[in-house]
Amino acid sequence: MRKKKKYSMENIPDLKTVKEVVLYGSKNGKDKRQYMFHDDNGVECEKSFNDVYYDYAGLGQYLYSNGVINKHVAILGENTYDWIVCYFALITGTNVTVPLDAKLPDEDLADVLARSDSEVLFYAKDFEDSIEVFKNTEGVKVTKYFRFDDIYDLSKLGHAALEKGEQSYLEDT
Repeated sequence: MRKKKKYSMENIPDLKTVKEVVLYGSKNGKDKRQYMFHDDNGVECEKSFNDVYYDYAGLGQYLYSNGVINKHVAILGENTYDWIVCYFALITGTNVTVPLDAKLPDEDLADVLARSDSEVLFYAKDFEDSIEVFKNTEGVKVTKYFRFDDIYDLSKLGHAALEKGEQSYLEDT
């Protein structure tokens, strides 16, 4: 029988927010595996802390470079790596994150979008038909829609902005 490893509280920093936890993990995890999952084709994928940071930092800078700062941004989809990247990009910046329950009917989702004052929505491809409902619902203020499939291209654009010297997102984290 394996002996349980004891952890000392003195090695654990005093982290008070989810943002602090995400940034601490990104900084200290480096090449260690953070996530393991199956992609849409059933292929097993691994992401290190550095990989995750790359994905969400690029997406965050893309958003900042395109005026998505201090906005209410909703995320709609099942629990996936793409969802996590969006969530991390949002909570480590200054946007208000509005996670939506993917099991709610379109009318309820539209109501939450309207009441939350969300202006941006990230969504999984399974919700493509729902987008038309949201666009035609009075009170929904969403003007920018991004599919999860696009976040890697957006992240690359964010990294291109970082390479040109834009640092607004990184300075806010």
